[in-house]
Amino acid sequence: MFPFSVYSYLPKVVYCYLPITVKFFPTPSKDRLYLEMNKTPVYVKIMSITGQVVYTEKVVDKNHLIDLQNLSNGIYLMQLNGDNFVQTEKVVIQK
Repeated sequence: MFPFSVYSYLPKVVYCYLPITVKFFPTPSKDRLYLEMNKTPVYVKIMSITGQVVYTEKVVDKNHLIDLQNLSNGIYLMQLNGDNFVQTEKVVIQK
């Protein structure tokens, strides 16, 4: 068909992302919430069930303690934002 051959030599690019693991405990919580992560920094935002932001912090340690003493009993949403991931978890406070 064509008097020449065309070959495409494209380099293979392999992306290997380390899965993000975030553990938090205890649940339900009384006045403290412990976070264990395998990658930082992570931005933590805790919201009431109505969407009101009640806590925000940039976490740079792989083990972190969140003080919940000033929050009332109830169900909250904790949003974790980091490089290439967003994760939302339910947090129950029961004093």
